[in-house]
Amino acid sequence: MTQAVAQHQLSRRQAIVTGTTLAGGLALGFFVPSPAKAAAPALSAEYWGEDAAGAGEVNAWVVINTDGTVILRCPMAEMGQGTGSGLPMLLAEELECDWKQVKVEFASVNRNIREKGVYRDMLTVGSRGIRSTYEYVQQAGASARERLVAAAAARWGVPRAECEVSHAVVRHGATNRQLAYADLVTDAAKVTLPQEPAIKLPAQFKLAGTRQPRLDSTIKSDGSAKFGIDTRQPGQLYASIMSCPVPGGKLVSVDESAIAGRRGISHVVKLADAVAVVADNYWRANEALKRLKITWDGGAAGKTSSAQFAQDYRAALDGPMVTVRNDGDAKKTLAQSAKMIEAVVPAFRKVYPDVKIFGISVASFTIATVNLRLIAPPAVQPSNPSGLSVRPPPTQSLGPQVPTWPGTGPAAMRTVGSRCETTDELVHLHRGGLS
Repeated sequence: MTQAVAQHQLSRRQAIVTGTTLAGGLALGFFVPSPAKAAAPALSAEYWGEDAAGAGEVNAWVVINTDGTVILRCPMAEMGQGTGSGLPMLLAEELECDWKQVKVEFASVNRNIREKGVYRDMLTVGSRGIRSTYEYVQQAGASARERLVAAAAARWGVPRAECEVSHAVVRHGATNRQLAYADLVTDAAKVTLPQEPAIKLPAQFKLAGTRQPRLDSTIKSDGSAKFGIDTRQPGQLYASIMSCPVPGGKLVSVDESAIAGRRGISHVVKLADAVAVVADNYWRANEALKRLKITWDGGAAGKTSSAQFAQDYRAALDGPMVTVRNDGDAKKTLAQSAKMIEAVVPAFRKVYPDVKIFGISVASFTIATVNLRLIAPPAVQPSNPSGLSVRPPPTQSLGPQVPTWPGTGPAAMRTVGSRCETTDELVHLHRGGLS
């Protein structure tokens, strides 16, 4: 164990371990070192990119430091799904560099807005973290590689075709010369390619798909990683909000007498369809919210029920239908089936005799109405964006500033912030940490 790890202050994770042992449990800690050849550079607890181009930048996505470290500006949030390691691996694949040289940092939302979506939508949702971004990352890596090679060829005065690259080094075999990427960054950033290079196909991958240590494992294991919920600012307040339990419903009244004089409560915010309590910590805000006596008007939707919905759904099945696909001749196949296979399913069954499946006769076949409940896919983690409204001195021309620390949808947070109070606000987004 390093001195830095041994001396860091009590974290919430340590508190959980300590609480477990005090409660009578046994907590054992152990460290299993990874092979040195597979080790990736250690990430800082807060790893997000600057709002403007800086030293070592080949393009908006790729930064190469003087020590040879290659950094990917990742546009997607890391929520444990591995996007923060998968995308850098694809970058390393195109750049022909070693995994131990690669790091990742979150891309700047403010820069994305200023530069007209250079990092695309930056919305991590629907399993799109890699699926909708891999081509951009590969293209950024391939483009950076070609610029670096072009810069080396120009410095040596040789044709590009005579240069090759591996392990983040450009080589000219005929003259036995070589240059590391770090030595070429400044020149490479000035190169304009006649056309963008093609990206690798999966069959050409050498690194992607292999087992490598995740870039964020260490800081998540020792508790130093900063998550959105870890955002702390001087005088920070916390809100707990309750929306009308019926969509489309409205707030009628709020009786605040039960929380009058409670310590730490700042104020109660009443919206058209929600109530929020603001306090000096989340626990106090949430506990106070639970004690409010709130009256809602559910409106027409408040008079509905699950039973009525189910009845309406079943009735709709007997009405006009929309054909989504029409493959083959189902009626003919059913009519030609010699045998049936019966499935035991709840009520509303309709039996069709003589069924053949893929031309094979079966004993019995039953088409049944199966009720599938609507399941919402809410975030496992608490939604925890933070905002701070700061009015600048009168001498400044800017309107009210709203710095925000978003979670998985930073671009959406800017839209929310821009609707606050006036139309001339400047919304500045900070990466609030991991989601």
